[in-house]
Amino acid sequence: MFLFALLPLLPVLASANNHEFKIMGGEECTSDQFPFVVKINVNVNGQTGICTGSIIGRKHVLTASHCVIAEGDKSLKVLPAKSFTVLVTDYKSARQKKHVVSKVIAHYNYDGAKHNDIAILELENEVSGNSNSNRIVYLTSADEVFPRDGTNLTVIGYGYAVYGEHFTERDPLNPVILSKTELGMIIKANHNGGDKTASSLTRSNPGQCRFVDVPVNNIDDCRKTLNVNLIEEIEFCAGSVWSGTQSGDSGGPIIYKNPGRQFQIGLTSFGKTFKTTKKNPIDYGVYTRISAYCDWISIATGNNVQCI
Repeated sequence: MFLFALLPLLPVLASANNHEFKIMGGEECTSDQFPFVVKINVNVNGQTGICTGSIIGRKHVLTASHCVIAEGDKSLKVLPAKSFTVLVTDYKSARQKKHVVSKVIAHYNYDGAKHNDIAILELENEVSGNSNSNRIVYLTSADEVFPRDGTNLTVIGYGYAVYGEHFTERDPLNPVILSKTELGMIIKANHNGGDKTASSLTRSNPGQCRFVDVPVNNIDDCRKTLNVNLIEEIEFCAGSVWSGTQSGDSGGPIIYKNPGRQFQIGLTSFGKTFKTTKKNPIDYGVYTRISAYCDWISIATGNNVQCI
C-alpha cells in the first residue's frame, strides 16, 4: 500500500458462485477468536475510510503508516487524532465500543511508498479485557529468518470480501471508502447485536472481521512478481490462490499460532492481486516485519509495550 487514499467506492460483487464471501479465501471471525483485532474508521473531508489494527497495549493500537497520512501530502504529516475512531468488538454482547484516539505516531522513516509502513494510535482510555481472553496480542522479536518460506500464517482484516469468479484487482492496497448507505447498513448490523438479517446486508461490504491462512512466499519471487525492491530485514511476502488481503485490511495483523498463544509477526502493508489462467485470484501481499521495529514500538509507547 502507499499513502492513505480517498478512492471511489469499489463495486459490490454480484455473484457468490462456488465461493463464500471472503477476505480472500477465508471466513468471518467468530466469538472471541481474535479479540485484539480492531476496525479503524478514518474520517477525512466528510469521507469515511476503513483500516485494520491490533491492540498491543491497554492504550495502544498498531496499524500502517499509510493509514494515518493523507493522499498527496508530500510532507507526510499525520492526520489529526480526531480523524480516527477505533472500534473494539465486545464479543459477549456482539457490539462495538468506540475509542477516541488521543495521539497518532507514524514511523519517522516512513517513505510514503512502501518501507517502514508502521504506525501507532494512542487511545484516550484503556481498552478493557473480557472474561474469556486477553485483548492484547503478543509481539514477536524473532529476527528475519522467521517466518521461513512455506510457513502458514493467519492474516486478519476488516476489508473487502472476494468471492466467485469476479474480483477487483488491487494495486495498491488502500483503505476502503464507504457510501452513506453502506455505513448505515453496517451501523444497523452492529446495533442489532449480530442479527442475521441485518448482518447479511453487509456481507459483501467491508466492515466485518475476516481471516485467512496464507503461506510465506520466497522474497525473491515477490520482488520479481511485484517489481519492487523489498527489504527482507523489514518486510516479508505471503499469499496464494484464494488466500490474501484486500482493500481495508491495511494495517491488520498477520500472526503465527503457537499452542496457547498467538504472536503478531507482521502487519498488512501493500501488495497486488492477479488473475490466474483459470481466472482465480492469486495474492502477493507484503507485510511489515514487527521484529525490526521492537525498539521503536517500545519508545513510541513510553516503554509500555515490549516485544517478547
